[in-house]
Amino acid sequence: MLESAFWTGLPAEIVADVRRGDADDPLAGVVRFTCPGERDLDIVVGKSSWQTEIVERAGHMRVGTLAVAEAADLVLLKLYAGGVQDHWDLAQLLALDDGEDIGRDVERRLGALPRAARDRWSEFRR
Repeated sequence: MLESAFWTGLPAEIVADVRRGDADDPLAGVVRFTCPGERDLDIVVGKSSWQTEIVERAGHMRVGTLAVAEAADLVLLKLYAGGVQDHWDLAQLLALDDGEDIGRDVERRLGALPRAARDRWSEFRR
């Protein structure tokens, strides 16, 4: 997936920009897709077992042929990223009608995340 050749079968108007993470990067990399007149789309490629579990759970929800991460798993990814925009995104996800259920799912899955991400959750919940 992080080889440019993997994406050679795309329509000509779609450009795939493969960005590999370095040794210190918490991600294996990102593939950004651009197409005139459309929003950019990023596929984030993780390298931790908890990230693999998110992908496995995503198989239950689909938009067309694409698997979509569950809301609680999006929260985990946002906690892991830890930026200002991620914090805002967390608030929006948890403000959904099923925000309490999402929070309970996050609590059950939180143990697999690095300590810094778990600490962000504790701070956020205060």
